[in-house]
Amino acid sequence: MPIIDHRFEERAYTSFELCRIFNLSRPTFNKYIRPHLPKIGKRLGHTWTLAQVKIIFAVLDP
Repeated sequence: MPIIDHRFEERAYTSFELCRIFNLSRPTFNKYIRPHLPKIGKRLGHTWTLAQVKIIFAVLDP
């Protein structure tokens, strides 16, 4: 499982920023969230919304 830095600012993040927070490569990050995309929802533009980021943290947090 990824090593997660729990000190994060509540805001919208790009996939690249989330990869750095979770210490994952982009392909691995995409693989981990793919099964949860119906729950997370589609990303609009380049960033995940705050609501989506909270769901991503809930899904990937061990």
